[in-house]
Parts: sequence; structure tokens; C-alpha cells
Amino acid sequence: MTSNFMLKFATWNCRGLRSEIPHLKSKILQNDLDIIFVQETWLQPFENNIVSDLLSDYDGHSISAMESGKPVCGRPYGGTAILWKKTLGPYISIANNDDPRLPCMVPSCCDEKIVLLNCYLPTADAPLKQSEYFTKIVLLFELSEASKIICAGNFNCDPIKHSSYYELNSICENAGLVISEVRLLPASTVTVMKA
Repeated sequence: MTSNFMLKFATWNCRGLRSEIPHLKSKILQNDLDIIFVQETWLQPFENNIVSDLLSDYDGHSISAMESGKPVCGRPYGGTAILWKKTLGPYISIANNDDPRLPCMVPSCCDEKIVLLNCYLPTADAPLKQSEYFTKIVLLFELSEASKIICAGNFNCDPIKHSSYYELNSICENAGLVISEVRLLPASTVTVMKA
């Protein structure tokens, strides 16, 4: 592929993939998306094939955050997925499969190395865990030898409501990373909404 290749990319916190499959399929097809990051899939490990079987023209990779065989009590939690057009298959590799909060996709379709990081970070009521993941993101960037990294997903770190945003911003600035959502959009912009 050439260096002028463009990808249409989206991210979505679905809060339970099984109940949102029709909505997700519709959005993917309406927008002709190339790559989709999904957070809060709430899939059990034995259900990960749901992602790869979602659409005939797409491949997928899912990581469950639930313990296999353990009954779900109350609200399910976690899990991430990445979907991509099958035509991109030869140019895609998945990395960091051991952490359901930070799976990476490394496309080899450009002249420079790029890492796409699907983020589903702990909530602001777990500041130590959140801080740990902020650091993991920077370390992944530093160790990847990538010229660009795109971190997308649910950071659970609202710049208006959560003081942990200032920690994330500081860590990003020190690493030379930019939080584009905050820099490019007005503070009043809603980037997360329930469908």
C-alpha cells in the first residue's frame, strides 16, 4: 500500500455487544468503516468468536475481561474488540493480547510505523489503577518504536469532572503526545452518548 492510504476509523463503548449487534452493524455499513474499536463488550471468553463472525466482510479480535466459567453477578464488565475490513487482513497485526484494556493494532500499510491502541481504562474512582494505565500507554509508545500512536476508546477521564485528567494530560505532554479531543474540540463537546 502507498503512504497516501486513508483509513476510516471509529471507536465505540457499546456497554454490552450482544444487545448492540444490529446497531453496530448498521453504523459500520452506513459509514463504510475500515477499523472499529469497541469497549465494554461484556463477552465471556467462549463468546469471543461473536466479533469475528459479526459481518462477512470484516475480521475481528476480541479479548474478554471476564473469568472463564465464573458466573456473572450484577452488571457485566470490560472486554475490548477490534474489527477491520478483511481486505486489510494482510496489513494488520494485533499486539498486547494479554491486557483486555489495551489491545494494539499495528497496520503495515504505511511508510512509517503506526500503532493504534484500543483503550478501555479503569474508572476515575480507581485513581491508582487509572494512573497505572496512563503509564502503560506511555511505555507502550516508548517501546513500540512507532512514529505515531493513536490511542482511542474510553479513558474514563472527563476533563471537566475528573481530576485524573490533569495527570493524564501531564503524562501525555511529557511524552510528546497530544490529547486531540481536548485540543481540537470545544470543552462543551459531547463525545460520549448513549445510543
